[in-house]
Amino acid sequence: FELLIKNYYKNKAIKKLKKIDPYVICITGSFGKTTVKKMLESIYKDKYLVCATPKSYNTPMGISKCILNDMSGLCELFICEAGATKCGDILEITKMVNPDFGIITSVGYQHMSSFKSIDNVLKTKWELAKGLRNDGKLLLNYKNEYLNGLSTKDIGMCVGVNSYYGKYYACNIVYDDLWTEFDIYSFGKFVIHIRTKLLGDHNIDNIVMCYAVKRMLDDRFYVSDDNFKKSVLKFCNVENRLSLRCEEYSGVSFRYLDDSFNSNVNGFLSATKVIKRFNGVKCIITPGIVDGGIYSKYIADMIVSSLDGFDDVVFVNNKELKQLKSLLVKKNIKFKCVSSFLEGLNYLKKKYLG
Repeated sequence: FELLIKNYYKNKAIKKLKKIDPYVICITGSFGKTTVKKMLESIYKDKYLVCATPKSYNTPMGISKCILNDMSGLCELFICEAGATKCGDILEITKMVNPDFGIITSVGYQHMSSFKSIDNVLKTKWELAKGLRNDGKLLLNYKNEYLNGLSTKDIGMCVGVNSYYGKYYACNIVYDDLWTEFDIYSFGKFVIHIRTKLLGDHNIDNIVMCYAVKRMLDDRFYVSDDNFKKSVLKFCNVENRLSLRCEEYSGVSFRYLDDSFNSNVNGFLSATKVIKRFNGVKCIITPGIVDGGIYSKYIADMIVSSLDGFDDVVFVNNKELKQLKSLLVKKNIKFKCVSSFLEGLNYLKKKYLG
């Protein structure tokens, strides 16, 4: 009965989408898809009628709900996030929305208990490439080791970015506590200078991907480079994704990075790099990485290697912490385990702020 209800709303959404017929951008990846979606929505919404799936709505039912409840009959551009926990999930979504443009942000160690292998993750993400229209366009993040160098001749255009042999990549990166600045180059030539409040190397990659989308769509949805730069200046972190927060405690101000949404290796490593650039006491509160499947030890090794130099490491207990604890003991890294993020934050406040 539940399946009948789901199929009813899914088919209703498909009919509405076909009738309105917007240009469809579909974004998938083990991580980065929500952030890239929000960035693209911000870039295009001032000039075009845009509908984007909200929050992390990335299942057939979530997408159907967005189409049925949020999409205007005048919608020109639909930006759709596609999630997956098993092979075939992305293919189902492509059959629903019939995308014109696909973006694969990453292939990583997410939902490994159901995917079983990284090859299955890649095959599932690649379902987006196979599900594009014949004249479709595909953007790949070559920074990701599993996407690096991949291409296809079965569609109208395939572009790779974030490597020196990709079409666009970042150079001359400068950070401080509040800003990131960098240049985007293409095949050795300067293209545009970018300034953003977003922190972390992964956000640089996300902005480069968005610029590539802009250039690939300029023939249909034109946005000037100046307007692109203005949009990037306004970008804010998606909630709980490497957000810099300021609070007062006992008359003392302190800053912390809220990256509590992320449970992926790249996001974790990027967050630790950002924290290490700050002056003062450096602490981290984390649940570690969940659902690593057979790759749990490999993931734990990467996490522990990034924790050198922290004054305090606080873990929010989960079932996969056993592996991390043994590695931390071997590397002589001090840590504390707590039952919640709030408990960990209060522990650090009392210890360092009195």
